[in-house]
Amino acid sequence: MNRKRVLSAALALFATLAACPPSWAGLDSAAPEFVAKYGEIEGRGTGLVWMRCGMGMRIVGDMCVGRAHRMDFTDAVKLAEAARKATGAAWRLPTRAELKTLITGDGRGLFDPELFEFLSSDDCYYWTSTPFKPLDGSADPYYYEGDFAFDGLNKNNEYLAKADDRNFGCVLLVRSAEDNP
Repeated sequence: MNRKRVLSAALALFATLAACPPSWAGLDSAAPEFVAKYGEIEGRGTGLVWMRCGMGMRIVGDMCVGRAHRMDFTDAVKLAEAARKATGAAWRLPTRAELKTLITGDGRGLFDPELFEFLSSDDCYYWTSTPFKPLDGSADPYYYEGDFAFDGLNKNNEYLAKADDRNFGCVLLVRSAEDNP
C-alpha cells in the first residue's frame, strides 16, 4: 500500500472515530441539559434530580456557598434518610453510574460547570451507594467515591473508601425525576 492510501485510510479512520458518539450517548442524542429549579437541578434526559448544593452548603442567589460537610458512609446514609423523611421525596445517595451523568464523555469536566461549580471547586470526594467487593474476598464494605477536581488533562478520579468511621466523603443527594414531593 502506498503512502497516500495509508494516509487516506488513517484520515478516514480518524473521521469515523470523531463521529462516534460519546459514552453517555445512550441517554439522549445530545448532552444532558441541566436546569436549576429552586434548591434542585434537573438533568433532562437523565431522569434524575440533584440537590442544588452539597450537604452542608447553602444557596445564596444562584450560588452554593460554604463547604460541604464531610462524613463517614454510615452518616451519609442517615443523612439521606433524614432528607427523605423531612421532604417526602425519595432522596438518596447516587449510584456510581448516576454520578457519572454529571461528567462529560471524555471524563475531563462537568457537563454544566456553572450549575455544579461547587463540585469542581471543592476538594471533597462524594459518596455513592455503589459497593465494591474487595478482590481479596474480605467482607469489609467499600464504596465508590467521585472526585470532581478536574485539571483539564486527566479524567476525573474515582476512589474506593472503606465504610468505617475513619473515611470521610461529602454528600450530593439525588432522586428520580418521577418522584415529585
